[in-house]
Amino acid sequence: MKDTSRQKKLASRLNPWTVASQRVHSLSISNSDKDIIIQLFKKAYTTNSIELLHIGTRKRKFVETQAIIIAVIYEYFKITLKQLGYIIEKHHATSLHYINLYEDVLCSKDENRELYEMLADYINKELYGNGGNESYNVFSKDNKELKILCKKLILENKTLHANMQSIKAIVNV
Repeated sequence: MKDTSRQKKLASRLNPWTVASQRVHSLSISNSDKDIIIQLFKKAYTTNSIELLHIGTRKRKFVETQAIIIAVIYEYFKITLKQLGYIIEKHHATSLHYINLYEDVLCSKDENRELYEMLADYINKELYGNGGNESYNVFSKDNKELKILCKKLILENKTLHANMQSIKAIVNV
């Protein structure tokens, strides 16, 4: 007969974010990005009281938390949908579904939007320092406005890059 009490004690020592973030270590991204992503899981799971028994279930609280984490990771890191699916042990289509789920449904709930903003603020501070988030206020815009702003910035970036290439050609640098 197996000693299930020993297994339960061992499992209770594990944190839910430890289990959920184990696969992050095998991704080919920088160690600092790995640490930030693991902290995202920790912060989100702690905030939403996700326990080890919720991992892998279809509990609404767990699925919504996963969707928010995936949406944040997808926005801030150059990680493919396949890699996102690998992190959460789901298909890449599930990652895309989670991203769309957040954008279409979950951002309308205050508690979900607050979690997203908290995680995004954490990433901004980790990546850009304390002043990184103060240079622009993305939280005052909705998704449609942000997508338009993003397209404008991409176009402006391409224009600036083309101008830089012209200047380099003239100066022979």
